Amino acid sequence: MDRPTYRRAMGVLAFICGLVQIAPLPPAASGALYILELALSAAWNARRLHDTGRSAFALATSCVAFTALLAGLASSGPLFGDVLRNWTAETFGEVLSQSLVFGAVMLGSMSGMGLLSLWLWFPQSSAEGAAFERTADYAGTEDKADFGNADEAIARALAAQAKMRAAVAAPPSAPPAGKPPVRFGKRDAA
Repeated sequence: MDRPTYRRAMGVLAFICGLVQIAPLPPAASGALYILELALSAAWNARRLHDTGRSAFALATSCVAFTALLAGLASSGPLFGDVLRNWTAETFGEVLSQSLVFGAVMLGSMSGMGLLSLWLWFPQSSAEGAAFERTADYAGTEDKADFGNADEAIARALAAQAKMRAAVAAPPSAPPAGKPPVRFGKRDAA
């Protein structure tokens, strides 16, 4: 998923989640929407991580880290435990609010996913990730016919990138005959 597509998708998801926060929904519906948000965020973040050349293991690491942090805070004293229970009761219902573990897992996963989404907002796609995007680079060429083989698509993208780098790094051409070269705004003596 390229950067602009990711930004649009996450922006729409954030807008919908903001509307869910405002709307007076029953806890079951609110909880189902939170789980749907978590699943969509996980899928899009994993796709974006692979697009930037990173492993989706960062997704699990961020969720586990925030869950452990919230579980530690919840067990440290009654105040945070009560806050977590109240959030769980409002979001998922009274039945699930009895378990601090469920609340810590859900809030920790959402927090980790949110932080990862903010971090993934900025990096550009790697050449390997961009090979899978059907962009205008492949329009009108025979390359667009075969996107089934990932290794060939990556090789084509890397070859195109190397060709562009070679064109940029090519030495400048010699000045036309009869004209002295211009260097730093001054002409060389003949």
